[in-house]
Amino acid sequence: MNISKIEADHPTKTGEHGRKTKAILAPIKVADRLNGALQFAVELAKFWRAKLYVLYVYAPLPRVSASAVTQAVHLIDWERRHRLVNLFELVDKLRERHEKVYPLFTDNDCPAEAIQDIGRQLNADLIVVSTHDRNWLAQMFLYSDSDDIARRSSVPVLVYRPKTRMRSLVESQKPTEDQLAAMGSQDSEPL
Repeated sequence: MNISKIEADHPTKTGEHGRKTKAILAPIKVADRLNGALQFAVELAKFWRAKLYVLYVYAPLPRVSASAVTQAVHLIDWERRHRLVNLFELVDKLRERHEKVYPLFTDNDCPAEAIQDIGRQLNADLIVVSTHDRNWLAQMFLYSDSDDIARRSSVPVLVYRPKTRMRSLVESQKPTEDQLAAMGSQDSEPL
């Protein structure tokens, strides 16, 4: 998608009174449902009175053999169109909550690179990305687009972490009644 056309239709540089209009970029991985990061981005856009650009980066399927190209092209086109339709439906739902929501769809083999480039082209004030709910060992060995974007982006990045993991961590660290009783008996012992 050509970003210069989007900027011409929806300028983000200055508003009516010379005030800078804010722009938030919210890349998504699944274009058919809301996630916590996207909901947070909508609320933030409402609060800032900002434009929210919902971006879906379509990474085509890997290369296929020459004999399967005709079938693969048809399937890729169908899947791409399906994702695009889902993105527009999602943006329509989001417009019920905030009127300044715009869809962006692009093709790129590297989503992190595409997100950074579009963020710069839009002159976005913030990129809101979601992260996977992983433990420290998985984070160390598995690649994460959100970590890559946060490390390399010239645009400020807000990494949204789901609350479910935090709640389970807090609940798992709560002491049991036996542990509380043991701590209480330790406190009463003289030093």
